[in-house]
Amino acid sequence: MKGLFISTALLLSGNALASFSANVVGGNDAGSRFEWMAGLHRYFPDTSEYVVNPFCGGSLIAPGWVVTAAHCLDGGTLPGEMLLRIDQPELRNSSGYIEPLFRASALVLHENYRNVTSGFDIALVRLARKVERRTVNIADDTLMNRLDRTVFNRDAVRALGWGIFDNENFDPESPGLGDYPDTLQSLVLDYFPPFRLSASRPDNVVAAYEPSPGDNQPFGADTCYGDSGGPLILNDRNINFEESELGPMLVGITSYGSSNCDSRTSPGIYTRVSAYTRWIEQQTAALGDALGDLAISLSHPTRDLQTGSTSDDVVVTITNQSDETQVASFNLYVDMSRAGVSVMSGTDTGLDCDGSIITPTCSSTASLDAGDSLSYHFSITDQTSRVRTANIQAMISAQSQDDYRPYNNKASLTLNYANGADLSLSLDSGPTSSGEFTINVRNLSDLFTATDTLVNLDITPAAALVPPPGCSRVDEIRIQCALGDLAPEQVFSRTVRLTRKPDSNTTRHDIDASVSHTGEDPASNNNSDSYPFFSPALEVPRLSSGGSNGGAAALLLCLLLLPGMRRLTPRR
Repeated sequence: MKGLFISTALLLSGNALASFSANVVGGNDAGSRFEWMAGLHRYFPDTSEYVVNPFCGGSLIAPGWVVTAAHCLDGGTLPGEMLLRIDQPELRNSSGYIEPLFRASALVLHENYRNVTSGFDIALVRLARKVERRTVNIADDTLMNRLDRTVFNRDAVRALGWGIFDNENFDPESPGLGDYPDTLQSLVLDYFPPFRLSASRPDNVVAAYEPSPGDNQPFGADTCYGDSGGPLILNDRNINFEESELGPMLVGITSYGSSNCDSRTSPGIYTRVSAYTRWIEQQTAALGDALGDLAISLSHPTRDLQTGSTSDDVVVTITNQSDETQVASFNLYVDMSRAGVSVMSGTDTGLDCDGSIITPTCSSTASLDAGDSLSYHFSITDQTSRVRTANIQAMISAQSQDDYRPYNNKASLTLNYANGADLSLSLDSGPTSSGEFTINVRNLSDLFTATDTLVNLDITPAAALVPPPGCSRVDEIRIQCALGDLAPEQVFSRTVRLTRKPDSNTTRHDIDASVSHTGEDPASNNNSDSYPFFSPALEVPRLSSGGSNGGAAALLLCLLLLPGMRRLTPRR
């Protein structure tokens, strides 16, 4: 197969919508970690030649399906006139061209698509064979609503593509005449909240931009010519959304933007993929390869369990979160190998399991309509009788459907095996120079009561104070607070105010604190210290403030300085 170079002018003349195509301007080499990234190439079956540079991008949302923009395929393109590269970020290397490996068997454009500014700019490419690669997750409405509301939208999203890039030949005045890169490019953008978009924008879109480029960059990083259909994903380095928790999350499909590829003047517009999951399910089902969204969760009535217990129930809940797709059967795998527990022999879970007591593999022919859930109980036995943290993992897969949100096919549950309560102690300093600190004791266990709880405070140098209610002096430097019994998850809180002795010049006191109770405790969080500071002026001793006891929780208030929304730079 031969690679062909076709000039930008020829490509543009052959497609009236090419002016809306998008590139990566202001980005960097993406590397190899986006294995689900797809590139769409023009292919000429009569000569077995293909155009080296992809005409559009796409995202692998399931082993047999790539999602892209409708305007990429709105020129009468046939499946046989396209090749796709997946997990191939390099277009060429020192040995020559790296040929795209995958063919298309069907193309599906949204039936309501007319042009990019009218919306519905989404299409599906069915692959001739399924791909064994990691797929991208379609962000769900919960995550999208959270993204829409977040104030910290700087560098929230990332775009990818093989479009024209800003090398030494790039001219911001004529971006369409720029060069194409040999490797996949990536750029990080700020998320532009939908409520700030003008009413003229189509429904079900999201936007991204770079309002404040560096001094040496005359334009805002953007997507533009050559990269339509490519992904806008949640940036894995966004402080509010960790990829380690979610996996790669597809937020948008590159649709259109400013003609000069400068997002300062107008944000780039992307199709909001979460708004089209029902359509995706309908179209894939119509072609006999329905996609769905099956989720799993693990639960237990309490976090804490008694060591050596033999009949604790772990509940596995399986939910069909699809919009329409029915799940007719599924497989379940539970891994208890690192938890030190086993499934009790003979437990009836309502599943057909293989009999393993450590890593049971089960199947079910139960039918789950969209929105339905099923729960199964696994009765577990502690095998070690040791105090420890135990982690149970589980994975679900439909037998006849691929999943467009594989991140929720896995779940884990952490249980604490213990013989008694787990007390946590902290000291919170008050306002600067106030000499105040607050004692916070919490019983972290949701199963065990902490009996005969004591807090010891050693204050050096000795300070003048009146012990708060429930506390008394033991000697010159020690105060002891007898808290009695703390019920599961109960909190004790007291505020103490120190004052300087008339003959003292001390401006700082070291407070070492510890908490104990009758019975076994992990002890790793039973000690704390604080360093109250004083003003030089002599203070008059005052009675310390009282606090709540029993189950009253200490309330800690934090002031967050939220940056104001930035405005787009006006067009000049």
